[in-house]
Amino acid sequence: MHRLTLWFAITTPCILLGAPMNCVPGTLNDYLNLDPVVGCRLGDRVLSEFALTPLTFGSAEIDPGSVLVTPSTLGMSGSLLFTYNAAASNAGVLESVFQMNVTPADGGSEDIVDLRLIDAAAAGDAVVLGIVDLCEGFQFPGFCSGASQTLIATVTSFDDFSFATGRISRGASYGLTQDIVLDAGPNGSASLKEAQLTFTAVPEPTTVVTLVTGLVTLSVLRRRKFPIEHFDNARRGE
Repeated sequence: MHRLTLWFAITTPCILLGAPMNCVPGTLNDYLNLDPVVGCRLGDRVLSEFALTPLTFGSAEIDPGSVLVTPSTLGMSGSLLFTYNAAASNAGVLESVFQMNVTPADGGSEDIVDLRLIDAAAAGDAVVLGIVDLCEGFQFPGFCSGASQTLIATVTSFDDFSFATGRISRGASYGLTQDIVLDAGPNGSASLKEAQLTFTAVPEPTTVVTLVTGLVTLSVLRRRKFPIEHFDNARRGE
């Protein structure tokens, strides 16, 4: 018994060491410093291999240590909220760009990826730009070995397209690059409070059908059971 207890005491930390922990609030710098292979778990998916990617020429980097990251999960959805509280003026350009890998836990689901710019404002010829590149394959900056798509959200002084969405093939792991740009333009100003990435699993159609069929069957059985119980109670005078 003592040997078995000692074995668990030694092996359990080793097992847990390789398992991703839940994503927790921190800075973007904290996420960049996660173990690149293990990463962290956001609901039913694992986020790993966080890394900075090169800035656009002429941009100034938004300090990763100043960007707060708040993860949350609800049902089959998970999200990362990035708080920037950044502003650009005097022809300045601010940028925050990083990449990561996303591995869905459920191989039978598609992933819908949404990008939303929150409290973004632009005056004059300024623009707030959010770009998410999705790559179903090997990726590095500017290259994707498989199917790819680009989500673009923009806010200017005359247009507000602050939401963009994309869809990943069923069961595919994918690379994701998020690029946030605040370009003040020669005669404007741009600001952004937050940007949110949301991941939502869409079950395989057969899974949905099976679930609905099960609920209908359960309802029918309950309806059939009630008259029998009612009849037995009547016979007993209850």
